[in-house]
Amino acid sequence: MSYKHIYLFIILISFAVGLFNFKGLNKGGRILTIYLLSVFITETLCIVFFKKNNLLEYIIGCSFQYSLVLLYFNESFSNIRKRKLGLILAPASLGFFFIYAYLNNTPIRKVYEYLVLMEGFFIISFCLMAYYYLLVKDMSTQILRVFDFWVISLFFLSWSINYFYWGFSGIIFKNKNFSTIYTVVLTINCLVYFAFGPLLYLSKKKKLGTSD
Repeated sequence: MSYKHIYLFIILISFAVGLFNFKGLNKGGRILTIYLLSVFITETLCIVFFKKNNLLEYIIGCSFQYSLVLLYFNESFSNIRKRKLGLILAPASLGFFFIYAYLNNTPIRKVYEYLVLMEGFFIISFCLMAYYYLLVKDMSTQILRVFDFWVISLFFLSWSINYFYWGFSGIIFKNKNFSTIYTVVLTINCLVYFAFGPLLYLSKKKKLGTSD
């Protein structure tokens, strides 16, 4: 079994945990479960079936997952929900991005790279807004028992690493240690997706609270 297939298996396991506990999850947990399903389908198509010519599938999958992540923030944090930031920014940012890319005749490889950077910027920004909300709410003494704190921390870790990876892709892809860097990034993503499983289980068991 290759490293990429292990990655798929980890995502599948976490999704299965969320699916099994789906009825007992709050809105945020259910959105996260659907997000995991979307990631699994996208990665399966790109790794198993399309392999090399998979940029279009990644673009479609990433756009949908980005929308789900912003929807998660919108449903999980009242400071974001009051302004409907997740519901507004997801379609607005994607619409503007694809119109701009089309008008400038951007190559599909660059479309994917720029899309990841745009998504990373907004998701990291939403993570910071969520952290601010938790601090303002004065949950510092019990923050480790909050489901949403761990979810946004995992998103923040994953997207910070991927943001750096794709932001410096022009340098990284030419580096002789590219395969090592790629393996490190994939390992971190594996750990992130693995961690979603226990979080969804503990949330359903009410051993972790919510931000609201």
